[in-house]
Amino acid sequence: IGVNILPITETMLRIFPFLGVVSIYMIAFVSLFYSFKNGHDLAGCFFIIYRLVVLGEVDMTELENQDPAPLVLNLTSGTITQEEPAATEYFYVVRILMVAA
Repeated sequence: IGVNILPITETMLRIFPFLGVVSIYMIAFVSLFYSFKNGHDLAGCFFIIYRLVVLGEVDMTELENQDPAPLVLNLTSGTITQEEPAATEYFYVVRILMVAA
């Protein structure tokens, strides 16, 4: 088992420069997002930006700290609709952050 593990450990040691660059990038965007004072604490900002940068998954309403719009049931036609929530003061800033990150 030991001989088979050596290539894996050597590869893991070689990714530290990449992790250093990604961590600086992450810290910069977390700091930028936290400076908006949008209601998220520092840990919340970190996890949102982590999901945006590393996983590529984020909800735009979560970035703006909005509640999702409620579903509305029309009793006469039986249709369910959901309106987009109103734009906040961070609407354009969040979209630029999404493109930059």
